This record gives sequence, C-alpha cells and structure tokens, in this order.
Amino acid sequence: MALKVIWTKTAQSDREKIFEFWNEHNESRDYSRKLNQQIQKKIELTKYYPEAGLSTDEKRIRFHLIDRHFKLFYRTDSEQIIILRFWDTRQDPDSLNI
Repeated sequence: MALKVIWTKTAQSDREKIFEFWNEHNESRDYSRKLNQQIQKKIELTKYYPEAGLSTDEKRIRFHLIDRHFKLFYRTDSEQIIILRFWDTRQDPDSLNI
C-alpha cells in the first residue's frame, strides 16, 4: 500500500522560494517544472519504498538528491511520508534545521 505524503509548512516554503528564484532568474518556469517532476518521481518511489532515500546522521530522516544541488529531506512512519525540507545545498549548511 502506498504511503500518504505530507509536506511541512517549512518544506512548502522552501519549494516556493526556490521555484520563485529560478522563475525570475531564468525568466521562465521550465527549470521549476523540471525540478517539480523530479521531486514527484522521488516521492512516488518513496511511497512504495520508504527506505529508498539516503540516510542522514539523524535517526529516521532520509533524503533524495534532486538535480545535483537540492536535497528532499523526509521521514516516514507506517502510514505517511513527511517532507521536512527542500534544501538548496549551496546554502550555508549551518542554517539547515530539520
């Protein structure tokens, strides 16, 4: 059975800010669409294979690498996938709070 997907407010905000930046920077939504498609593919994989992501130092938190520069952090329980952050790895790692 596939798990339900829940995005935290922080993860939603991360995604919106990243998409807005690239939409303005490129004067197009093409790159944001590409990122979103990659995110959706990783989430679909995780629905059926929750352990598919790479592990972190934090117990129960895993991540998928999206287009070389972004990490999609999540944790799972028996019923759901909780998306914790969508992080641009070029940011200061000390400011990442999961």
